[in-house]
Amino acid sequence: MADLFLLLLTLLAPAFVADYSNISEHVIRTADLRLAGDGRFAELTFEARAGDVVTITARGEALDVVLDVLGPEGDRLAYNDDWAGGQAVESGDPALAGLSVTDAAAVRLPVSVDGALIVRVNTFNGEGAGDVAVEVWRTEPLTVSVGETVWAPIPSAGSVQVSVEADEGPFTITVSDASGQLDPVAQVFDAAGVLIAANDDHAGVSLDLNRFDSAVRVRQAGRFDLRITEFMGRAGWVKVQVALD
Repeated sequence: MADLFLLLLTLLAPAFVADYSNISEHVIRTADLRLAGDGRFAELTFEARAGDVVTITARGEALDVVLDVLGPEGDRLAYNDDWAGGQAVESGDPALAGLSVTDAAAVRLPVSVDGALIVRVNTFNGEGAGDVAVEVWRTEPLTVSVGETVWAPIPSAGSVQVSVEADEGPFTITVSDASGQLDPVAQVFDAAGVLIAANDDHAGVSLDLNRFDSAVRVRQAGRFDLRITEFMGRAGWVKVQVALD
């Protein structure tokens, strides 16, 4: 029954293309990295600042590329294989234009410290040889206010962050599947980075949300960080809306 429900969601999901025309994005680093097919990765570094939001893509001709992003201390910030979960996605984001289903990307990755970030690429089994084109884009963070809607991309096995601004409360943030197959999980953090609310599978009755969508109620006004993941680690797009209660 659950499989039939998911199939109906997929068939009924509207065609979706995000609008990034009002977002400033530009490439800050490019490189062609050579993989020898002997299991060793190739890497590049770039300088980043705390507060930056970056998208990093790795494209390989007939290669199943995997991508690792490490912080200045060597801690893993992101990992990706098959940027859209093996699906063909028309995102509308210029940083992601032309990616094949087996390319890799860290989408809208927030940077919390100054320093050199390391980008490592390889193939899934380490045996593929060839060139991988890497691009690093600096972009603006996604922001949504009360009464507004924004579409956000969740990378495979990753998360996306959206800044939420509200002049009054209480208000509710809804995160709904725009790809027809996702189970989004929403977490809300206050300005101090403390988790104040979270939801997976809202409990209310709504004609606008399916049973796997999320709804989070926040009692006070302010600026908050919304972190969205997918329960099974799948990639796709979600619609984020904020409305006063």
